[in-house]
Amino acid sequence: MNSHILLFCKETNPYSRLISTLAKRYLVAVSCDVDEFCRYIKKRKYDLVLLEIPESEELFLKAVSEIVSLEAKPLIILIGGNGSESATAEAFRLGVCDYFPKPVDSYLLIERIYAMLKI
Repeated sequence: MNSHILLFCKETNPYSRLISTLAKRYLVAVSCDVDEFCRYIKKRKYDLVLLEIPESEELFLKAVSEIVSLEAKPLIILIGGNGSESATAEAFRLGVCDYFPKPVDSYLLIERIYAMLKI
């Protein structure tokens, strides 16, 4: 069975190579809107969530809260550097597994995802 990955990002262009590479092995959904993201996360069980830190700390914490409220919690990787240190620390306290700063090294991120999903 293919693993399900959900990417939450401000725009998809910087992630196009990452998305196409992951789509060869996994079922990948992408959301650029926090409300849509929250609907996606409630609708399907995702094995991994890639969460680009939005500029708004409120939106960031809303997204993380939605993920950690799930019964079956997915693995979470944060991407970026827009969030405050306290919000990022809170996200790790809530269960985030890893962090990749921008600009993202797609090869390293893909290798990390493969390792986390044991492929």
